[in-house]
Amino acid sequence: MSIYRLYVILALLGAAVSLGLALYALQNRESTASKSFSLWMLGGFIWAASCGLSALSQSPEQAIFWIYPVRYSGIAIGSSMLAKFATDYTGRWESVPKFIKASLYVLPLISIVILFTPGHQLVWYDIETVQLDTYWFVIVGDVGLWYWVFVFTGFGFAFYGLTLLVIRALSGFAIYRWRTLLIVGSTLLPIFSSLWMTVQEWDSVQVDITAITIAIVGPIWGWTIFRGQFFNVLPIAHDVVIQHVRDAIFVVDKQGYVVELNRAAVEFLGEPEKSHVNRQVEDLFQKYPNIIKQLNNDSKTIVEVEIIQKNIACYYNLNRIPLYLKEKHEVGSLITLHDVTDIHQSEQRRLDLARERERIEILSSFIRDASHDLKTPLSTMNTSIYLLGRELDGIGHGHERLDTMQFQVNRLHKLVDDMLFMTKLDEQSTLLLKEGDVNLLMDVAISKVKDTYAEHTPTITLTAEENLPPIQISTHELTRAFVELLSNAILHSDAPATVVVRLRNEPKYLTIEIADNGRGIAEHEVNRIYQRFYRGDIARGTQTGGTGLGLSIVQRIISLHNGKIEVIPNKPQGSIFRVMLPTTTQSID
Repeated sequence: MSIYRLYVILALLGAAVSLGLALYALQNRESTASKSFSLWMLGGFIWAASCGLSALSQSPEQAIFWIYPVRYSGIAIGSSMLAKFATDYTGRWESVPKFIKASLYVLPLISIVILFTPGHQLVWYDIETVQLDTYWFVIVGDVGLWYWVFVFTGFGFAFYGLTLLVIRALSGFAIYRWRTLLIVGSTLLPIFSSLWMTVQEWDSVQVDITAITIAIVGPIWGWTIFRGQFFNVLPIAHDVVIQHVRDAIFVVDKQGYVVELNRAAVEFLGEPEKSHVNRQVEDLFQKYPNIIKQLNNDSKTIVEVEIIQKNIACYYNLNRIPLYLKEKHEVGSLITLHDVTDIHQSEQRRLDLARERERIEILSSFIRDASHDLKTPLSTMNTSIYLLGRELDGIGHGHERLDTMQFQVNRLHKLVDDMLFMTKLDEQSTLLLKEGDVNLLMDVAISKVKDTYAEHTPTITLTAEENLPPIQISTHELTRAFVELLSNAILHSDAPATVVVRLRNEPKYLTIEIADNGRGIAEHEVNRIYQRFYRGDIARGTQTGGTGLGLSIVQRIISLHNGKIEVIPNKPQGSIFRVMLPTTTQSID
């Protein structure tokens, strides 16, 4: 096999490798910098393929066509897209000056137009061809002005891209650093071979060994970039760790100037990103003196700072991490701000809740102690009123005042009893429930209420569906709830008091309705009737004897039965309280 045939084979092999890498990159176009890498490899494909096809040409004109416009078009595309790949991969594209961005596209386009435009001497002229062992090669005579523009911009783009990659390799994760340096080193081989081609004598045979080097380094590119996750791991790790974390991150140099910050830091400052870079850190945080104070302390520990943002107190964990070179020479620092406002507020709510629980416990303890202490004088007053009434029998006056005293004493007695019972219910999270008959409980409650309010001569009608199912209840507490509801209905009915009680079975729950014939509950009071010690306008008089705790007790008992209570405030006459108790162990939504 002749040396020329080997050259052709290696050139076409380099083209195949470049084309394969370009197509593979397009299949992974979502990966960072994969599109610009694909264009870079496309330039390498055109470059290497044109060298092989020129040697295989059937005429001198074909050989010149492949070497002159086509090969240099591939060189123009490859060099500019190497720089574009480097800026995409390192995340510097947004910070690249506009004239460099434009030149990466405009200069290759101008070069391609000039290359394919005949009849000028801007690139080169006096081109000759020679046939060696049946293969055609080109001999270039003289070069024009645009050739040197083409050469300098091409090498400029290539070395600019490689410089960015080297900087990333030295500042990136150590575990991936060798991969970056490997691709940089392998890329230098085609670049230096192209440089050697450029400086050789112009009247010699143009054998472009760059195409051969592409065949050699192509597999290295493929393994490093795709097998080594060059696209995916390094840029994504940088974006996730720096750009996508919720902490505000500021990179500050030794002189105190901000050189880089992430998206969260920009949002924290609330100003355009360009106004932050190259500013003194103290100037940057001038609105937050607490942060400046902690930074001046040069503390190596995480400290919590309070700042005011939009008239709201916010809390951040501030951490300053020194940045060292390998010689342990400090070159700057990393400042992070971790928002702990939610944690701080949660802790404050926990403390407030603990204080509220302590207050409730103290209040409950006071109610228990005070209620027990009040029971003794109330009993004494009851006894004294009774004996005084016996002594006044037959006198004919004074009984009316005694009746008033007795009424108020009974009212105080009920208030004390209700407070004790309410305190007991507050301390319970569950009740001991057993299977029972609600119909029987309602009969007992009606009997108690009729005896208590005999002077009102109430008419209480009970209607119940047949075969009501037994449900899980606490007999004592639920009877107390029914007594409270019936008492409330009687006290707020128009004379003569008429109360209708209905029991019926519905899917998943048993409902109890207690309706009175009073004036009803005002709409604005519906949401307040279960508040403790709240008494509606109608109930504020001293004649009803209400304590303001009855409906609160009822609501608590029903909730401990996993049921619910609701009120229909303004039917044509009076109000309806509806209690729903589950017939299963499930609570009512």
